Amino acid sequence: MTENPCQQPPWYHKHWKVTAFLTLCVTLLVLMVFFSKFQSESVIILGTLGGDYSEARAINKFGMVVGWSRTKSGDERAFLWTKEKGMEDLGTIGGKCSYARAINESGMVVGNSKTKSGNMHAFLWTREKGMEDIGTLGGKYSYAKDINESGMVVGYSETKDGNSHAFLWTREKGMEDLGTIGGDSSYAYAINESGMVVGSSETKNGNDHAFLWTNEKGMKALNTLGRDFSYANSINESGQIVGRVSSKSPWWVKVWYWIDEKLSRPGNKPFPSINNTGPADAEAVLWTVPPPEKNKK
Repeated sequence: MTENPCQQPPWYHKHWKVTAFLTLCVTLLVLMVFFSKFQSESVIILGTLGGDYSEARAINKFGMVVGWSRTKSGDERAFLWTKEKGMEDLGTIGGKCSYARAINESGMVVGNSKTKSGNMHAFLWTREKGMEDIGTLGGKYSYAKDINESGMVVGYSETKDGNSHAFLWTREKGMEDLGTIGGDSSYAYAINESGMVVGSSETKNGNDHAFLWTNEKGMKALNTLGRDFSYANSINESGQIVGRVSSKSPWWVKVWYWIDEKLSRPGNKPFPSINNTGPADAEAVLWTVPPPEKNKK
């Protein structure tokens, strides 16, 4: 008699209940593992300060979140959110609105706030001192964009002559003008723990050009492979910098990265920030510049 290859073995008919039960258990276990991946991902609604809108802009490794929210009166206020206390209104420096843009691991917050006179000024907020006006470079406005663990703050401010210049602020020296690379204006967007600052500056011909500023060498233009415009947006502890370059005509934008001060790896995707292990997307752009200690060797 020829054996039917589709026929179940004799033991299957004898113990089919046990087999079915084990099959069900394995199936349920697989489903539990599969769905646990989705259950482990959660979304927390941070709420508002009483209004109908809120926006989170930055988070540190302890889960402390900063941004801004509308209040019941319709004003926009900088906030600090923690799991323990929820959303806290950080106040203003005299005006009705404020906006938090960055936070370090120590919980120091920077951003900008309206003053009593209605001008926008950069601020530093700490739990001990509250919100402090860190001033301007002689003009009416200033904006803080980033802060490192040492409490060094970067951003840009109006100068006495009405131009915008990148600044570095410290508790010891106050707000310092970082200058430009030949043009009238410059803007600082990020700083790392070594005090290396990146941003963009106008050149003599009026184009915006990515820069790296260090205490040792001042402001230095970064390579753009002949493109007309470039912007450096973020820098990590290894000195890797990300940003974008673009041509005048036809208008297009490509993201790059700089390694050893050389621009490489063209790509098409935006790359606003990076972590300390380098870019997360292989198509993005990055410069790598040795930290100050390595520059001295």
